Amino acid sequence: MTIFDECARRGLKFGCAAGSRLMDTGGMKTLRREMSRGDFLQLAAICLGIPASECINEYGMCELSSQFYASGESPVFYGPAWVRTRVVDPQTGEPAADRRPGLLQHFDLANVDSVMAIQTEDEEKPARR
Repeated sequence: MTIFDECARRGLKFGCAAGSRLMDTGGMKTLRREMSRGDFLQLAAICLGIPASECINEYGMCELSSQFYASGESPVFYGPAWVRTRVVDPQTGEPAADRRPGLLQHFDLANVDSVMAIQTEDEEKPARR
């Protein structure tokens, strides 16, 4: 059950102060039901009074020291200047053609005394830099 489910069950709506922001970390993956980003943003507006434009989505991994952020409904995540991300073809390991899906390789210079790069199959792609 989410906070949104509980608000709906109890008929609650909150009016957060103007300028309030909501940050989510994509934790919806663990729910028993799928929830699209659009549905999440709509429920945030209904239950909390926070418009989609003020909702920030964080993409991070425990293996990385840095995080990436997207705003509202944008599927594009931006990270800090010290991180480089490459999208590579899963068959060849070479850079994928523009706008083609592939594996993500994150090179994070903040990973001191740890691995400098990781590769993941995540679907959402941080912005290429």
